[in-house]
Amino acid sequence: MYLGDIVSRKQNEDPAMITSCAEMIDKFIIDNNYTNKQFGDVIGVDEATVRKYRKGETLPSHAAAKKITLLMKIRYHELMGYKDPKEEQ
Repeated sequence: MYLGDIVSRKQNEDPAMITSCAEMIDKFIIDNNYTNKQFGDVIGVDEATVRKYRKGETLPSHAAAKKITLLMKIRYHELMGYKDPKEEQ
């Protein structure tokens, strides 16, 4: 990944998407009695990064998002607050 990819990704993040993702992660952690550290250990990020996800300060990387969706048993578009692409057709 190049610095330009990181910058453009940050500039294109939709506030609604960040809020949806933060709320889903926060609810999952609470409902499943995880600590930030435990959740981070499972998805491969540190505790501070999990706090940022929960506060809506940042979105998970694609690799972390994939692990989160597997853990939560949801699809990527659900985590990011998108409608199911199949339903839009």
